[in-house]
Amino acid sequence: MPTKALNTILDRNFAIADAKEIINTASPAIKEIVNYSTNTFARCEKSSKAQDDEDLAILILFLHTIEMADAIEELVLKSCCNAIVPLLRSIFEALLSVEYILEDDYRQRALCWNYNYIMNRISMYKLLNKNTTEGKTFIKTIKEDRLLKSLKPKDFLRSKEPIENLKSLLNKEPYKEIESEYFNFKETFHRNPKWYELFNKRMDLLTLARHLKRGALYLFLYRGWCQITHASDISRFISKTDNGQPGIVGLRNSSELANNVTFTLCFMIDINMHILKKFRPEESIASWYIREIRSRFLKLNNLSANIGIKT
Repeated sequence: MPTKALNTILDRNFAIADAKEIINTASPAIKEIVNYSTNTFARCEKSSKAQDDEDLAILILFLHTIEMADAIEELVLKSCCNAIVPLLRSIFEALLSVEYILEDDYRQRALCWNYNYIMNRISMYKLLNKNTTEGKTFIKTIKEDRLLKSLKPKDFLRSKEPIENLKSLLNKEPYKEIESEYFNFKETFHRNPKWYELFNKRMDLLTLARHLKRGALYLFLYRGWCQITHASDISRFISKTDNGQPGIVGLRNSSELANNVTFTLCFMIDINMHILKKFRPEESIASWYIREIRSRFLKLNNLSANIGIKT
């Protein structure tokens, strides 16, 4: 007989029923903005006239946020409130990247993002190729891994062709200057640079957020999101019983659901506006927002205020 969940820890039906008002407002709103974003993406991709894949970065980042928001909508339907957080965090990081690329030196910053992506792929292919130094070291590491120790060297890549194909992309003229900057940074600071550090300076995500006037959001919310993502937060599981004793909060608690959805909508609206301004500046989202989103957004704000921010 299949195992049943312990209802005091996980009561799926109750969680959905308890969050019904939020779900009925949030799910259609997120679905609408995801649907709208897919059309935005298609129109903007068609409008792209750039050379050397310089528009690839922000278009892929936009597509990434659409995918994350789409998954959030599925989680909302099941009142999986805290499972939304890693996806929301990822949307926020993508938004920062898009805003930084569009802020200034568009071509250079976009190509820096491309370069960094390709370098990361090369590193992964080296790891999975038994004929590289990295691959030989990885094979030794596998033997110590409790899950992957069954992976055999025969399963690895035998050819360096994927690596060489990627390197050939970086041999194009637009990447020459970036390559020099990348390896100068690596030699100076003894680590691989983040893409937004190229032609700039040492910078962490907080510095980038502050630069983009999103520092308060980072400090107030993003750090909390990171604690959930990195499994270092206990606050959402702890409460007090009626007699003052410590207790465990059941899973799928909806106390932050409206807040998480509100931020999802905010970020997706922002990124649509940025992408449209870049590729189709004659377009405005105003009429669509008023018609399809605003009333739901305001209702979610009210629900968030009624619930309050959890401490």
